[in-house]
Amino acid sequence: GVAGEFLGACAAFVADGARAPGRLAELATDPSWSQKYMQPPDEPVAAVPFEAYASSATFLENGMSGTPLCVGGEERRLDVDSAPEFVRLAADFWLKSGVEQQMNAFRRGLYDVLGSGAVSLWAFSPAELRRLFGGEDEVHWSEKDLAEHLRYGGGYTTDTQQVKWLRDELLVMEQPLRAKFLDFVSSCPRLPPGGLRELQLSIHPDTNAAGLPRSRACAHRLFLPRYASREELALQLHEAILSSGGHHEQQLPP
Repeated sequence: GVAGEFLGACAAFVADGARAPGRLAELATDPSWSQKYMQPPDEPVAAVPFEAYASSATFLENGMSGTPLCVGGEERRLDVDSAPEFVRLAADFWLKSGVEQQMNAFRRGLYDVLGSGAVSLWAFSPAELRRLFGGEDEVHWSEKDLAEHLRYGGGYTTDTQQVKWLRDELLVMEQPLRAKFLDFVSSCPRLPPGGLRELQLSIHPDTNAAGLPRSRACAHRLFLPRYASREELALQLHEAILSSGGHHEQQLPP
């Protein structure tokens, strides 16, 4: 969101300004400050200097809203002189004081469940733990992986033409679309530890030959119509993937 982007922009701005005396004030007057530090992908940002962009920011957890970072923080305006202090206090809040109680509670819960075995987690690096619990950041699969680890039902087999087209499409997908495909079929944009073999994704025919592919994410099951060509399959699959954002996050009425 904009607030989080602003906090990150301030951190980068202060880091650049620390490289030389007077550098921070010089950067703050740059009319393209917002475009240098706030530019999110694919979204144009108007060119304004720091003082204009930060005119409504205060010493709150993200500069715009949330917990005050100091006494009277909700009333204290952010400017170029106070930017380093703001970044320091915000970093402390997000990485230490603001999450300390939650981390202590998590640690106690971990020991309640694992007992003395919890100490074995220290054998892993943060990156290794992230991969174990959340999967790999990048989605890797090969032609061999797709041929060996996809499952089939309802009359589909590894030699069914639509299945072959699907494997071809999955193989040429770029990383962002691979993640969206996984989110579509499993409600998670990452492969589990062990990769495609452990995902146990199964492909089944759908009787609606003209419809979009659909999924049963809780069962890791994709229902793929018997399209007449690879081009039609690619078009419909991409439409289904890109139109499905948040499909597993809907709030049903009580």
